[in-house]
Amino acid sequence: MCIRRITMAFHYLSSIILLLILTYCAFEDLKSSSLPLSAIILFAAGGILIQLIFRQTDLLSLICGCGAGGLLVVLAYLSGGSFGCGDALMFIVTGIYLGFKSNIMLILVSLLLSAAASLLLMAALKLRAKSQVPFMPFVLGGYITMLAVNIL
Repeated sequence: MCIRRITMAFHYLSSIILLLILTYCAFEDLKSSSLPLSAIILFAAGGILIQLIFRQTDLLSLICGCGAGGLLVVLAYLSGGSFGCGDALMFIVTGIYLGFKSNIMLILVSLLLSAAASLLLMAALKLRAKSQVPFMPFVLGGYITMLAVNIL
């Protein structure tokens, strides 16, 4: 009983830490349209430390979760800047915190939110098809949505 409470407490702590990380990244992306590599590395190191100490996610899920972000890094490179490399690197970080299944869900929810907002802005003639839209606020919104409906 006590071990289960401790495990749940660390799960909630990890969720709060990731929420704070994504909030910082969303504001940074809105402010400067980029994410500092030093912050991404720091967030990744923190996630690895949390996983080493509390072993919240099995190793295969962690590797696959990071791999999903790694695939996005390759796609960002191939897209020629249509999708930001910093955004893709952050999905490696979220893979460390969430594991494979939840990271894939976060990617999908974030893309859906971004697409819906972009379509609304295009319909209101506030956005052109080639306009760049900061993506991290949608990742934050996706994570909050997942927390709210308890998908994690």
